[in-house]
Amino acid sequence: MNEISNWDDIRFFLAVYRQGSLSAAARRLSVNHVTVGRRLSSLEVDIGGKLFERSSDGLAPTELATMLFERAQGVEDNMSAFERVVRGADHSTRRPVRLTVPGALLGTLVADCIASLHQAHPDIRIELFEGTRIANLAHLEADLGLRMLRANQSPGSEMVRVRRLTSIDWAFYAHPEFAKRWNLTLPLGRIEGIPIVGYSEAAPALIGGDWMLAHANSPNFVFRCNSAIGVLEMVCRQMGLGLIPVPLGERAGLVRLSEAIETMKLWLAVHPDLRDNPRIRLVYDFIVQYIDSLEVLPQVPGEAAER
Repeated sequence: MNEISNWDDIRFFLAVYRQGSLSAAARRLSVNHVTVGRRLSSLEVDIGGKLFERSSDGLAPTELATMLFERAQGVEDNMSAFERVVRGADHSTRRPVRLTVPGALLGTLVADCIASLHQAHPDIRIELFEGTRIANLAHLEADLGLRMLRANQSPGSEMVRVRRLTSIDWAFYAHPEFAKRWNLTLPLGRIEGIPIVGYSEAAPALIGGDWMLAHANSPNFVFRCNSAIGVLEMVCRQMGLGLIPVPLGERAGLVRLSEAIETMKLWLAVHPDLRDNPRIRLVYDFIVQYIDSLEVLPQVPGEAAER
């Protein structure tokens, strides 16, 4: 066995182990699959053993890879801790603050908030990542994370500090012309046969399913996707009625057809190692104050919870 020539190769090994293929690991790391293959081969040369075998499902870890996986995770955790300290101590105003947001909020709440932040603090740079997956702040996938979750879902599995900001109702909406055509009024009754824009089973938070089954023996889904923005766009095009966050429906001028089907909590997360960085703290405080100032979103009773 040689000395490991590039410790960053361990990051590529972990990605392949977790994702099961070079292409999936490449997407996870935002590189191409050739790079992943090259870095994996380099690590195999250094350790003097093969880490993966090809299988019908992709790449299967060898016995050596399985033995190394837990230790590799320890290396990853220690490197992330090292990098967090470095990033937390970096007071440069030129480095962007990286923020992850759920797509359901990108077109309304977050866009308005970031625009207001830029007006108040033009020197602060924001790098925004939209998606449904919760970013791992301990591994520096982002500096701050806005997370919209069900009441029974934990806002974070890593060692992060989270602050509950508000709650967001989800309700059924339709385009005014669609509602008129189908004679839909508040509150919705049975929806048998009415075209519905729904969520795919791949959606991380498949909501409204119980209500749907109680109001239709066989819901007439004409379109499915895994994001609220996708549902909103199809509802705006009169494709069907859909369940979306109330702020999105109201801003789009749609007709609300139900009371709150579900209420989700909005959290803001930050890792303790980054919390006192001036840039990150400024953005954190601005988001909290901005959302507290809004009237369109229901406020959480009492003071926001932080832990």
